[in-house]
Amino acid sequence: MTGKFLTVFAFFLSLPIFGQTKGVDYCSYGDHTRLILVDRTTSYDDLDKRVFATGLSKIVDGFETGDRVIIHAITADFVQGEREFDGCVPGCPKKGLLDWLFSDCRDLVARADRTKFVRDLAINARGLLDNPREFPRSDIARSIARVTSSISNSVDLPNANLRDIYVFSDLIENSTELPWPAIVDSSPQILVERLRGLGVRPELAGAKIRIFGFGRFHDKERTPLQPSTEAKIRDFWMLYLTDGGASQINIEQRLE
Repeated sequence: MTGKFLTVFAFFLSLPIFGQTKGVDYCSYGDHTRLILVDRTTSYDDLDKRVFATGLSKIVDGFETGDRVIIHAITADFVQGEREFDGCVPGCPKKGLLDWLFSDCRDLVARADRTKFVRDLAINARGLLDNPREFPRSDIARSIARVTSSISNSVDLPNANLRDIYVFSDLIENSTELPWPAIVDSSPQILVERLRGLGVRPELAGAKIRIFGFGRFHDKERTPLQPSTEAKIRDFWMLYLTDGGASQINIEQRLE
């Protein structure tokens, strides 16, 4: 790892570790889930890593107390993808004086727990890019479908309301269902219908989706996509995610 990689995490990783407040259920203070999907099927260079680090920093800045945060890996096969991080953002809800006096939540301790939470998240996220692995395929569509379905239909998961989804990926699909270059050689309508017929459909239910890391091919040189290829890939994913119920979709190189 070069000295430039994840410099925005230097602060997070230098912070001390504190124990979470006993008896305080931070999940009870929130009502929705933020999902971060990280594509591990690409050999990332320093530019990719800086884009990821900057984007993740912006995501963390938007955390609200009680948000459930899940980081899940995208690999060659959706069954190989792993949940890398899962927890609720520490903090105390805004209450009146009497509520504060009798609450189990103490702001000073909650801030320390939040520091540890962000530090652990940064370490887990960095590990996804620090430890490259070789994958013969890239199963992005089915990974998104299965993970979002699992969260949306969970009866045990606190804050299962999936409102914000972030995907770090070049979106180069090369799966069993859609081997590359199917998504640029066929119409998006035909491909989305094919996936739907196979039961590969995300459950997004009004979620906002922000995709970053897009714009380069997943070869070792990370070659910039030709404008026509970029447009075809974008058209497919916009239709696929809209078909799943997304309310807002942004696909860019950097998370803005």
